[in-house]
Amino acid sequence: MLVDQALFYAVEDFMKPDRVVIGTKSEQAKKVMTELYAPFVRQGNPLIFMDERSSELTKYAANSFLATKISFMNEIAQLCERMGADVDMVRRGIGSDDRIGKRFLFPGIGYGGSCFPKDVQALVKSSNEVNYNFEILKAVEKVNAIQKLHLVKKINAYFKNELKGKKIALWGLAFKPNTDDIRDAPAIDMIDAFVAAGAIITAYDPEAMVNVKNKIGDKIKYAANQYEALGGADILVIATEWSEFRTPDFEIIEIIACSAWTSTSRDLSEDKKKRIPKLIDMLWSNGHETPFEKGMVHFLVDTDIASHIHLLKHRISSMNAESARYKELKEDKYYLPEDWKDLEFEHECKLTESGKSKVNWYNILEDYTKQGNYLYHKCLADLEPILGRKRAKESARFFKTYNSQIQGDVSFNMRSFANFLKLRRDSHAQLEIYQIADQMLELVKGIEGNPFKHTLKAWGY
Repeated sequence: MLVDQALFYAVEDFMKPDRVVIGTKSEQAKKVMTELYAPFVRQGNPLIFMDERSSELTKYAANSFLATKISFMNEIAQLCERMGADVDMVRRGIGSDDRIGKRFLFPGIGYGGSCFPKDVQALVKSSNEVNYNFEILKAVEKVNAIQKLHLVKKINAYFKNELKGKKIALWGLAFKPNTDDIRDAPAIDMIDAFVAAGAIITAYDPEAMVNVKNKIGDKIKYAANQYEALGGADILVIATEWSEFRTPDFEIIEIIACSAWTSTSRDLSEDKKKRIPKLIDMLWSNGHETPFEKGMVHFLVDTDIASHIHLLKHRISSMNAESARYKELKEDKYYLPEDWKDLEFEHECKLTESGKSKVNWYNILEDYTKQGNYLYHKCLADLEPILGRKRAKESARFFKTYNSQIQGDVSFNMRSFANFLKLRRDSHAQLEIYQIADQMLELVKGIEGNPFKHTLKAWGY
């Protein structure tokens, strides 16, 4: 849970401090605080006493210095971009200097949160109160404000100042990973700028979406996962360094990106429509599967309940609950694995009186299934006069076994199609899933007018 994670980092910082700074002039207070913090500084981390004013300034100065490092590195990144240098190489070069250190040298889209902005502002305000112009920190604030919108400016230039109607996928909303804190988060500034320019944003964040929705409402769309946010997107922006964003599944991204191209063909210009077959041919020649040319396809397949749950787990199909629970189950259709036939195992088994016998799991499953079907109808007959037909059906269905067959309503969209392709390539997928996949493929091939000819060609059919 998020609260546990946040508490973990807070407790970790408290238990293992780099240093403890205490502002007091009281000898009694120094004695008490020394005893209190003794267990936490056993490894030699310093316990530093100073006057109250100096301790306050130490706290502000520490965070302001780190904010300065961030803004400085963002300025270096801007310079590298213009001079053709590699900012990552520069970072590694200067970070290896012990006097500088490796931390807080990663360029990005600016700092946020509850500490850095507040403490920089507090130090600037305190300086003004004593008639001192703290020019460096004012520059730090200015650079950070510009950096938050740097990507917006670049993206706007890429689209030739025509962001209206462009679909932007946004990964990350919190100001940093492992938190739901969105205070002064760069992503919020970017959202405001994109929306003002007429762009359409679909965002995903593992923890911060509730807070963002409470703050800005339905100004943007919210995705269930990072890949769903990519559907139909013209560009992807990563605003928070969540670990799951560091190693995405590029295979899924590629499929979804192609699907965004083809599934919205009704909205494409005639020139782009002509390029679609060429694009698919190019992908096929390089060994890539391609997505359905239409945005969604529905059809019915016969499947057992266990296999259908497996498909649901992979977000491939949807099932009409009314049909599955109340209509199909009454037919007592069930699935038995053909490769189980004639396989017998000799071992200790409580299913036989002798305690040791040859067991044929195919026959046991068949008997077990028939018994479940008998109990289903018996329970239904006994409960219906008392509970009514609907309630009786809801109760009796629990006797149905997982190999009971139903007719599932399977739907494909961009996301489920990507998962389907991945599942078909999985050598560990159960035999029943392969059979269902083949059944689906035959249904697609048989659709009148062959609307999926490019996809079928890409598959090699």
